Amino acid sequence: MDQDGKPMRITSVKLREIGLLLAFKALLEAVYVLFVNPVYAYSGFALKPNGIKFLESYLFLIFLYFFLPHGEQKISAVGTKLLFILMVVPTLSLYALKGESRTFLYLFVAGFWLTLLTIQILPRIRIRRPVGLTSTLLLGIGMLSIGVYVILVKTNGLPTLKALNLWKVYEIRSVVTWGPPLMGYLVVWQASVINPFLLSIAWYKRRYVALLGIIGLQVFLYLITAHKGFLFAPVLAGFVIYAVHKRNLLRLSLWGLIGVVSTSFAAYALAWSTMPGSLFIRRVLFVPAHISFCYYDFFSKHQLMYLAESHLNPFLSNPYSMPTVHLIGKIYFNSPAMAANTGYLGNAYMNFGALGVFLFSLIIGVIFLFLDSIASRRNTIVAMAAMIIPVESLVNGALSVVLGTHGLLLGMLIVWLYSQRANRSVTLTARSDLFPLHRKA
Repeated sequence: MDQDGKPMRITSVKLREIGLLLAFKALLEAVYVLFVNPVYAYSGFALKPNGIKFLESYLFLIFLYFFLPHGEQKISAVGTKLLFILMVVPTLSLYALKGESRTFLYLFVAGFWLTLLTIQILPRIRIRRPVGLTSTLLLGIGMLSIGVYVILVKTNGLPTLKALNLWKVYEIRSVVTWGPPLMGYLVVWQASVINPFLLSIAWYKRRYVALLGIIGLQVFLYLITAHKGFLFAPVLAGFVIYAVHKRNLLRLSLWGLIGVVSTSFAAYALAWSTMPGSLFIRRVLFVPAHISFCYYDFFSKHQLMYLAESHLNPFLSNPYSMPTVHLIGKIYFNSPAMAANTGYLGNAYMNFGALGVFLFSLIIGVIFLFLDSIASRRNTIVAMAAMIIPVESLVNGALSVVLGTHGLLLGMLIVWLYSQRANRSVTLTARSDLFPLHRKA
């Protein structure tokens, strides 16, 4: 039976998607054996393949695929498919390649499955929408943005082009000053939510000078802070919008990743550079999965945190000698200065064990239902652009951090205030007029 309670039908589209998923997973495992393990074994990327775990990982891959939401016009469908590709598939591969914990892998799969079931089973959430506040919203965003850039320039001066050398980013980060404490939030919100939101409006209204200006401001943020995520955020947002328009997010994402992984590995194999492979294969795909298993390994043997590092629990303090991100960095990477952030499922286990994995997975499902309601009948571009980067950051971030620091709550607020009546003329559908430059006369 499928997710609608009807007999399961394996269509040609599903067969193609399954074939691409299997090819992507197999490619990840090949480049791990040929590149990640030989070059980065010192940082924990060992090679201990297990045949039974390989079989389990492929069965889980196909099982979860059939529970992914239909269509790609809702934030929940787009978000879960991105998490499936960027978080679940690499975790399944690493489980088999390193012979990682079966207990955590089963909890991980069950948690993600629970999120998918929550989205499908719970009733739709209805949220009343304000109208007529778009001008006020844009004015507030404009003033906030000016403040962010002025403070950054005042505290750091004008940026140089040094950050364009990706080998120099950590050197730059070590000396950059963000300014007042609140800027730690505002800069991330600017790069991950506000600028993609403004880009989406400029693009759809075909205001290309404004579009180029906002892209320039995003690059400006990167040159000052040297956070690579700031450089790639508009690229990811733009790709997602394009793929959703084509109603082909899963397949286009898989083809794109297969191309990026293959090209990055070719650069290494031809002795051109290890940087692309280090960034796109090791860092983006395998490091989050590796760190999640590290968190499970540690907290399955030691005291759980019970939100002791969160403002949600004022009654407990951290039982360890340092923040957990540095504790895990010290124990598993021999680098106490490293901030080993984990995804929402690793963080859930850290706080409440197995119960936390199921609880946080349920909460994520409910949050996706809220996102769908807030984005309903809105400009699809705006909804996607304002919230997709924070949603994707669940791969590397705790739920509370994604909601606050990474700006998911801010994105929800922006989309909610950007009312239908105020932008009625540019409300999007799945019709061919999504990309006005390609409309037929």
